Amino acid sequence: ITCRAEDATTISLLKEVDNHENRIAATTERSFLDVVDHLSPWSGRPPVAGLMSPPDLEKGDKLWHFRGLLATPDGSRVLIVNEKLHHSHCNEAGALNLGREAATKL
Repeated sequence: ITCRAEDATTISLLKEVDNHENRIAATTERSFLDVVDHLSPWSGRPPVAGLMSPPDLEKGDKLWHFRGLLATPDGSRVLIVNEKLHHSHCNEAGALNLGREAATKL
């Protein structure tokens, strides 16, 4: 969700419904897809997927896991990238960079 930076009322309402984990996951996945779209040699969007999963802090896991996939339009070749982000570095900037870096590795 986006809103105008000067709209304090809407920003206040959005903070009440914001979910940190969902925002981090969506930021990573969208940045991955944006870069793949710009680097793809094919017209249109090729088969592409990205999934960012949060750590299970209760079990002592401290790493977010990202898995990205890019396939040729005919499915004859599939590239997969796996990346991790430590929970202590998990903010929007870190998520944005992780998605971008993962896409460029494909």
